[in-house]
Amino acid sequence: MKIKSIYLKNINSLKGEHRVDFGITPLEEAGIILISGPTGAGKTTLLDAITLGLFNQTPRNNKTSKTTIGDTGAIMTRGTKESFVEVEYEVASKLYRSKWSIVINRNGNLNSQVMELTCLTESDQPLDLKQSEVPQRNAQIIGLNYEQFVKSVLLSQGEFAKLLKAKKDERGVLLAKITGTEIYREIGAVVFEKWKEEKLLLDQKEAKKGDIELLDEEAITQLNENVAGLKRQEKEKREQLNEIAEFVRIKEELKEDENRLVQIGVEIEQLKIEQEKQQKDHEQLLKYEQFLPFRKDLGKLNFLEEEIKKLKQTREELQAAIEQKKLDAQKAKYSAMT
Repeated sequence: MKIKSIYLKNINSLKGEHRVDFGITPLEEAGIILISGPTGAGKTTLLDAITLGLFNQTPRNNKTSKTTIGDTGAIMTRGTKESFVEVEYEVASKLYRSKWSIVINRNGNLNSQVMELTCLTESDQPLDLKQSEVPQRNAQIIGLNYEQFVKSVLLSQGEFAKLLKAKKDERGVLLAKITGTEIYREIGAVVFEKWKEEKLLLDQKEAKKGDIELLDEEAITQLNENVAGLKRQEKEKREQLNEIAEFVRIKEELKEDENRLVQIGVEIEQLKIEQEKQQKDHEQLLKYEQFLPFRKDLGKLNFLEEEIKKLKQTREELQAAIEQKKLDAQKAKYSAMT
């Protein structure tokens, strides 16, 4: 992050509008910039303006609001009705402007402060952010939150005075506290204690090394022979296991073959039954084929039989009629004689 300019109005003791442009000579070419002046000249106000414009907080007043400003009279220059800060900074070749402002309305009351963030490299319109989101977005872009930014960039006069007046053996502690690196001192102490524990364990193990009895050549040879014998036994056992596995496989195949033979026997019996059935059907078919040439004659025979049956019936009817005629003639003859 590189701060390019600070534009402020009516902040603390700096009444009116003030601009500090770090992009012009000689500030642009300066490696280190010193802000100096008598007490009350506004040195700390410039630093307050930076954190106010970025995070809505200052080291002297913490997080600000219209209530804290109204109650304490801080931030806004006494007797004014408007205060604002614009901080332009550059990160990763992109230029941003973060703005903070607050005004007194026509009723004499403070409105809530307003914060805006604009990426000047991409647009001149503020990003679509809520008031509370602007400090968070600045922290994301810069890579430092408010506490980290203050500890890495700003050093208050009071803390710096303590550092200068402290004894030699106390300056390290104060510097760690000022820069926020006291956590590393704590980590170092924990690491040192852990190192002592591990060193003690290592010394104990080194001491025990003398209790370890090394094997002579004969014992090593015997141990190697035992290992070789165990490996041979292992090889034999593996071969036996392989033979047993092969025997089990063959036995399972024989069992499968037996089951297959039983199934084949059942299928053969079914085929025999089917064959017998087909044999009967075949015999009937042969008879039908033998009879087939006489099928027409059989039809004629059936027809003649029907005709003969009808003729017999007709003859019987005629015979009955003749007998009736004879009977009627006899009756007539008998009647005439009498």
